[in-house]
Amino acid sequence: MFGMASPRLSKEELLALEAEHRALADVVDDIGTMADRIARSPWERAKDKLERLDCCLRDRLLPHERRDEQVTRVFAENMQRRMFWPE
Repeated sequence: MFGMASPRLSKEELLALEAEHRALADVVDDIGTMADRIARSPWERAKDKLERLDCCLRDRLLPHERRDEQVTRVFAENMQRRMFWPE
């Protein structure tokens, strides 16, 4: 997991997070594409595409979002502590 002791992410952590976001761009694009095309696709074809998209969401996007939530939560907690107990 990303740095827990500091409210700041290291340069390496920021670069890793940015790389993860770039790597997930295709999944995010697929969501929009699917939303635009689903009504015009035959049911079987749409079903197959939705199943593939569901796999990408579960295997790639959701784990990443969970890690993002952890980073955000830790960052917010550390910032709140610093507001009440400045160094």
